Amino acid sequence: MREKTNNISKDLACNKDKTIILHSPKLFETGFRLNVITGKCISLYSLFKKLGYEISFIDENHKNINQESLENFLENNPRLSDDNVIILTFLSKTDAYGPVLKKIAKRLDIIKEKYPCIRIYAFGYLAISALNDLLEYTKIDGILTYDGIVSKEKTFTNDLSQIVNSKLNTYSSLKDIPEAYFENKKDSIISIDGSYGCRGHCSFCAYNMDISSGWTKLNLDLAAQDIKFLYHKYGMHRFAFTDNDFGGSKEECIERSQTLYDQLRDIKNNISISLNIRSETLTRKSIDLLSGAGVKVFLIGVESFHPKNIKKIYGKSFCINHLYDIVSYADQKGIQVVSSYILWHAWQTIDDIKYEVEEIIRYGRFRIPQFIANSIVRVMPGTSMEEKLRRNGLLIGEPFDRHFNFQDLNVRDLYRKVQNNFEDHIKPTLRNLNENNKEDIRKVSQLKIDEFNWFLSQL
Repeated sequence: MREKTNNISKDLACNKDKTIILHSPKLFETGFRLNVITGKCISLYSLFKKLGYEISFIDENHKNINQESLENFLENNPRLSDDNVIILTFLSKTDAYGPVLKKIAKRLDIIKEKYPCIRIYAFGYLAISALNDLLEYTKIDGILTYDGIVSKEKTFTNDLSQIVNSKLNTYSSLKDIPEAYFENKKDSIISIDGSYGCRGHCSFCAYNMDISSGWTKLNLDLAAQDIKFLYHKYGMHRFAFTDNDFGGSKEECIERSQTLYDQLRDIKNNISISLNIRSETLTRKSIDLLSGAGVKVFLIGVESFHPKNIKKIYGKSFCINHLYDIVSYADQKGIQVVSSYILWHAWQTIDDIKYEVEEIIRYGRFRIPQFIANSIVRVMPGTSMEEKLRRNGLLIGEPFDRHFNFQDLNVRDLYRKVQNNFEDHIKPTLRNLNENNKEDIRKVSQLKIDEFNWFLSQL
């Protein structure tokens, strides 16, 4: 049992004699996405630097030619091996829970074995969701939460946790980043924060586990000003809001869209913004405003097209007719709609799959980025989905992994075929592709078309 205390640990209290290594590990299984700059981390990097800390930033999600891995960085800087060195690993996307997180955890364990004096702390949505796994099955020293640093023995607060948590809880300015950081990165995607959390309350989602309320607005005026600043100063033109729920509600979405429009309309034709947004928060008015602000992509979670699944499995309610209306209107306004979607879950039936497939065709397979094999529920620790699977005797729980048995054996057999097809005919090709090559983008599209056609033949 971990003992909780508010006392600052003198031994672990962070001060300006400490050296910080900020680490954003690769969270994508393939090498296709190479040009994402983690805005939250470069903002933290800037803040620590401003406070007088010695800090380095290793961003493995941005594979420029000069980027080192964390292991290589430590190897090339042998002085960074004593107890004054702290590694802060940013674990953000919860869909990396499973094999990807397990691989990262193994890497951190090897580093800890090689450099036992270095302290390693993890922070972010994924770190908090997987807190128990990380503390029980790895050698890392703790997880940064809003209560402070949770270690194997206790919870304590110190300067380090307060600095990081203050940054996570407020808008993180990108104006103070050293100019050298943006060299040769004009075409990279810069992640921007506009809000924190989500009001969706999906049964499988872990994005609200580390906050007391469902959704927190950050300062969108500052975010828009940063976009203008980065565009004018460095020529950056690709931006992605990291929000899980940009809009909040219909009224708030209009208000926030107006803010972006007022700030960015003069450069709208020169920038491209993508954002995560729930369909129920969108209206034609907010779409007009967002289009006029340079938004080019909506990332909309659909989860399922079957009303039974939406309500009973995912605990949501949404109007399919409203979805089609706003998608059609977004098309007219030049905004591409991309949807996260889940075909496979423990209670799926063959008849329901056939229903879903008809809706996928109607909606547009091109709007769904996942391969059919990857369109499956990610079971996160602590969610109502995990508890429901446990109650039904369908949960398979392992360290760094939660998955499930299918209730319908025919669905189980079909999914195994889909998995085998992906492993044998898609994954080997996918490993060698990346987004910098337009021909590779076409190859990925063709792989998805081929997989979907093959899948239809199995039905």
